[in-house]
Amino acid sequence: ALSSVLVVRVTTSACGACGFDFDRLRSGPFEGPATAKASGSAGGSLQNQIKRYAEGLIQKAVEASEITEDLRNVWSGLTALQLAATLLQSRRRVMQWAVLLTLISVAGIYIYVAVLFSFGYYGIARLEGLSTRWRDLATISLFIPISYTNLPRTVPFGFLGGIHSVFVLLLGAGTIVGYLQKKLDSVYDTTVSLSSRLQQQELRTKLLEMTEKFQVKTPPGPGTTAQK
Repeated sequence: ALSSVLVVRVTTSACGACGFDFDRLRSGPFEGPATAKASGSAGGSLQNQIKRYAEGLIQKAVEASEITEDLRNVWSGLTALQLAATLLQSRRRVMQWAVLLTLISVAGIYIYVAVLFSFGYYGIARLEGLSTRWRDLATISLFIPISYTNLPRTVPFGFLGGIHSVFVLLLGAGTIVGYLQKKLDSVYDTTVSLSSRLQQQELRTKLLEMTEKFQVKTPPGPGTTAQK
């Protein structure tokens, strides 16, 4: 009974601590209408937020009759948008960075979950009177599901190990990359339209004026002499 309670607590803690949601892991042929609708809604919301923010800055810059200190934040925002639009125009580069960051994130979550489950395995071992060391169980937990057969052959170990294995298989880098790619596609489309908007002549003129006013000037070096 105590082993069963421990299994439930460890599983709940692992899923809750990582914000695990089985519905969000459905993709491709497993993706249902509700998941697709939620994903599309989130992507559309992100697009709208970026567009509203950019349009607000552009409107303030274009309508300004003179360049005042109040426009410094507008200039900073538009400069940042220009830099982001330039970087995000390369879809291949964006995906490379996305995959790298995703793999790092997945590795961190995987190790955290493995350590958490290792304490569950160790607790079961203590309750069942086994002399297995925690570091041995932690090593097995780190390589689940490959090392699943190395767990002690008891029902609590088998149940918790099965949950751990399913969790790891569902929490795959491919699933997260696929989900992230959908989001990046929507951001990329927004970036293309935003880039053309930032290239308008009237806005570029205002940006040049603001850059001349707000950009930090480099002071002359000590060896610079004034011309007479």
